[in-house]
Amino acid sequence: MIDLRQSLAAPTDAPGWFRFALEHNLGHIASEPKLQRHFLKAVRLALDPDTAWYVPVPVTGTKPLWDGADRPCDLDAVRAFAAHSEPELPPDLLLAPLRVHGRLTAVVGAGKTEGSFPRGSGHELNSLCGLLATELMSREERRVDEVLLRIKEEILRELRPRDLAYQILHGLRELVDYDHSSTLLIYDRAAGVLRVEAEQIAWAKAKSRSIDHELKVSPELAEDLRLRGERIVSRQRGKVDPAAAVILDPTGELAEILSYAAAEGAPAPTSTLCAPLVDRGELLGALRVAAQRRSPFNRWDAKVVSRFLPAAINAIQDAHHRLHQEHQLLSAEQRAFLVNVARVVAHDINNALGAALPLAQQLQAEARDGQIDVETWGEDLTEIIRNLDLCRGIFDRLLRQEGGREAKDPSTDLNRVVKDRLALLEASFKRHQAEVELHLGERLPQVGIYQDHLEHVVWNLVLNALDALPLEEGRIEVTTRSAEAGSKVVELEISDNGVGIPPEEMERVFRPFHSTKGGTGMGLPLARKLVEEIGGRVHLESTPGRGTAVRVELPAVPGDRETGEVIR
Repeated sequence: MIDLRQSLAAPTDAPGWFRFALEHNLGHIASEPKLQRHFLKAVRLALDPDTAWYVPVPVTGTKPLWDGADRPCDLDAVRAFAAHSEPELPPDLLLAPLRVHGRLTAVVGAGKTEGSFPRGSGHELNSLCGLLATELMSREERRVDEVLLRIKEEILRELRPRDLAYQILHGLRELVDYDHSSTLLIYDRAAGVLRVEAEQIAWAKAKSRSIDHELKVSPELAEDLRLRGERIVSRQRGKVDPAAAVILDPTGELAEILSYAAAEGAPAPTSTLCAPLVDRGELLGALRVAAQRRSPFNRWDAKVVSRFLPAAINAIQDAHHRLHQEHQLLSAEQRAFLVNVARVVAHDINNALGAALPLAQQLQAEARDGQIDVETWGEDLTEIIRNLDLCRGIFDRLLRQEGGREAKDPSTDLNRVVKDRLALLEASFKRHQAEVELHLGERLPQVGIYQDHLEHVVWNLVLNALDALPLEEGRIEVTTRSAEAGSKVVELEISDNGVGIPPEEMERVFRPFHSTKGGTGMGLPLARKLVEEIGGRVHLESTPGRGTAVRVELPAVPGDRETGEVIR
């Protein structure tokens, strides 16, 4: 840091030394509050006022930063100055605007308690503000680069589309400092609507009530947005300023559809920015950013957002591409899952029918030959009825599990799913001579996962435990419980006394396509993904030769009914 006092004492043939010293110091101060305080000290050294003020804009609700004598800042004069009304100032007061990329961000003032400022002091104050503005503009440009880099890192993290959408909106807030709201809208070409994918409210601690809200868009407006968005890719050819793709304060149909209220009691925005998202000539959607009290959006804001759009477009495309791949893999695994269920069910039904059919055929033959033994027939019919009841019970469980799969809000009874899955595997347990211990927690809340997804998780974990059991004295223990009193987490734990997992395999068992049994290798990876995408977690512990325990943490549904059933 250069001593500014010494720079003022420089020889008369070096009049720019003070400005050079101030510019050097501003570039080496990381903290913005320290930067502002250092600048005010420089103003006092250069102009010799009794007090210097730094007043952020908008002035309402802000607290001025000051240096020097405790002279109150004339906030009325500052407000009028910030509103461009050019108030007449007394000779003992100077005001100058601090503009960063054309946006008024603060007003700098200097005041004397006695006397007036010499001629040219106002020009000098404006010149000093220009130095600070240059430094702040440089910092904004660096921040833009940092935010863009972080978004690219988020892409590498393979976030899900909606999670990534909120990262994009958060990045926009850092870039353009909106104080009303921002929205990511996805275009549904078939329906002709812009659908609210994600929305962030800045003016209050409130959640958006508009998620999945649909805004009807005319074909003409959709085409106009598409053409504007194509200008972004023209940047590389140098034909069109990419900032021209961003619409400042939309009018007409676009302004009308973007004027919906994001939350109860939402104030009307004073400035709006809309940027279309286009990839390979196709309209993907739009970003909407709204301001309330800050300065209206300008060309710098449009330029920043236009630099941001390619990364946002790539991120959205990549996220949806990954989601499409996941859906394909999940569909393939679900088909394999259903085939597996069908195989188990068919085996049990064939056993039941295989026992009932010969008895029925024997009764038929005896009836035809007139050899009727009432006592024997009674025993045979009892056995036939028992096996047919077994078949009916299997089908009843399958049909009951189909109910609720189309629920809009995921809410599932964990205990019921566990019981039904284990009931379907009852014959398999007997074939393996496996002992199953079932401990269902008392009065568990519903868990926030779709029923068919939970069935997939339970089925795969139990089958893996079953496959790992020794030939004799195999044991599986299934437990459900609340993590702790008042906890919002419900736990499912499945443990076995099987062969265990070698340490070198622990990191691989949840990798896609990794299988030691000749299967698809997607059962466990998708089971974990289904749990993690609802905010749950999967923990795995294993000791070779002694067994494995898998603990699944599932989020409880707030205020939902509880299940009172306990089975031990």
